[in-house]
Amino acid sequence: MADELTNTQEKTAKEAKQQAEYARRMYLKDLRHVFKDSQGQRLMWALLAKTQMFNTVYTGHPEDTIYAEGQRSVGRELLQDLLDVDEDAFTKMVGANKLFSKE
Repeated sequence: MADELTNTQEKTAKEAKQQAEYARRMYLKDLRHVFKDSQGQRLMWALLAKTQMFNTVYTGHPEDTIYAEGQRSVGRELLQDLLDVDEDAFTKMVGANKLFSKE
């Protein structure tokens, strides 16, 4: 009986891992699609800016600083995902935003 339970747990864990890997691949595929043109690059830059990625998060108020650091953490994760999709992501976003500012 214990062996059956262990086998079931291993099978469930393996299936969960496969689902998570599939979800990650699809997420990166979707991100790659959004990021492929300058509109997507500007959008990602704007989202990163909203996450306090480019600002100091210290406010002098502990609760506000903690909140801002949480936002920044999300931004760092998004930036890493973008870099996983395209190692030149940051440069492309900067370039797309320079073009946008001239329009």
